[in-house]
Amino acid sequence: MNDFNLNNRTIGDYKSLVIELPGSMRSLSVRVSGVIGNFDPSTKTGKAKLKDWKKQVTCTVKKCRGDEPWDPSQQYAITLGLQFCLANHPSYDSKLDVDNYIKPINDALAVGLFGHRDDSNFKTLLVYRLPNTEREDQEGVAIYVSAK
Repeated sequence: MNDFNLNNRTIGDYKSLVIELPGSMRSLSVRVSGVIGNFDPSTKTGKAKLKDWKKQVTCTVKKCRGDEPWDPSQQYAITLGLQFCLANHPSYDSKLDVDNYIKPINDALAVGLFGHRDDSNFKTLLVYRLPNTEREDQEGVAIYVSAK
């Protein structure tokens, strides 16, 4: 038996390959728009952007998950598709180190799902970078969560 399946899903306006756990009991599919925050901002402005970004992810996930937090003892498979607008990240030019943007998303996702930052039960993680966008308002992340 496979530990996970790869399937095609639509998340917001993206068609994405996602990870799903066989026999999953629930899933969440959401697009979060906003300037994606870097885990190690070097300026006050960067720190404010990171805080805003994490709040945006947490609030959007909470709204989509329903009234009650999900059970943190379950296993979770997470798919993240990041789309950047380089105009929102002028100090990085065209070279964005994507792994520096994943930790804040995972932390905010865990808070949105469970009410706390412990993401240790995220069993499988698929991260990919979507094509850059020229429109600043189209930056964001497509999130898919499978739980069992």
